[in-house]
Amino acid sequence: MDAQKRKKIIIITLIVLIIIVALIVAFKLTDYGKNPDNKDNGQLPEFKAPSANLQYKDVPPVVSSDELAATQVAMNFAERFGTYSSDLPGENIKQLLGQCTNKMTTYLNTMEIDYQAKEFKGITTKSISNKITEMSDNQAEILVQTQRQESKKINDQLSVETLYQDIKVTLVKSDKQWLVDSAYWQ
Repeated sequence: MDAQKRKKIIIITLIVLIIIVALIVAFKLTDYGKNPDNKDNGQLPEFKAPSANLQYKDVPPVVSSDELAATQVAMNFAERFGTYSSDLPGENIKQLLGQCTNKMTTYLNTMEIDYQAKEFKGITTKSISNKITEMSDNQAEILVQTQRQESKKINDQLSVETLYQDIKVTLVKSDKQWLVDSAYWQ
């Protein structure tokens, strides 16, 4: 080895040794690794609960499973029914057909859809909340609040407009399954 390489090795070794010595000194000077001072003769503190005799009552659910199922169908329907894209015209309607009564299926199948759109247009609908306005064992009416974002391409510029709109969804229970019977934008 030449003198330059030996000099570099010696310098690197010295730097590593200095770092190791500094870490050992820092470790010895700090309380790291030492046992904490126990002023209670080695006994750990004891914590007591405010009351050991707490009793809990069974609280009935806020909504029944039937109400929950109906609202989920209504909110899902509102999102799909209100969402549209000129890139896939009518796709949202196809997705809804299995969730509807014969009456609503007939209405959806007769909707006029523009399959020859010249410019892009899309509407994305999200269900925000719902309110059950009527509920019985086999029928429900639910008002779903939605947020709708309408995107349009105008002169090669994409324009987005947000609006809030409610939709009243009427459901009918058939064979333990909720089906959409009607839907009206408010």
